[in-house]
Amino acid sequence: MKFYDYVRMDVNEEVENIARELGVTIVSKRKRIFEERDPGRAKNLLGKAKVIFISFVPDEAFLSLAKQKNVFVGIFLSEVNERSLGKYVEILRLLQGARIPILLATGAKEITEMRSGMDMATLGVLLGLRKENAVTAVSRRWGEILEAP
Repeated sequence: MKFYDYVRMDVNEEVENIARELGVTIVSKRKRIFEERDPGRAKNLLGKAKVIFISFVPDEAFLSLAKQKNVFVGIFLSEVNERSLGKYVEILRLLQGARIPILLATGAKEITEMRSGMDMATLGVLLGLRKENAVTAVSRRWGEILEAP
């Protein structure tokens, strides 16, 4: 099984080497992958985005539009901490319930934030994803995006 991670730092040889050791393929910054903290702006991006990483609890309108536009929605695991834990549990519960394709990524800004694919999937399970959804969120879903035009 191939695992992927999306990072928010410059990818250099050192980062590539660590990713190889962790057994993940780094997804480089691409068009149509967005990160948005504002719900209103996120809704506006849904027409252009293939992937949108969010850090807010989505409302019904966002969920409906994301499903209609076939947008993958993700969270950055590096942003989950004891203060934000409940919010991310709720985000994933709503996405999973609405059957929105979910992505997990570290969103690492530093090498020390990078994780293996199974570590990311395990965190997804701890946040409430079903095991098969958590593994898919760090593997097959990314493959679907990278193969899409």
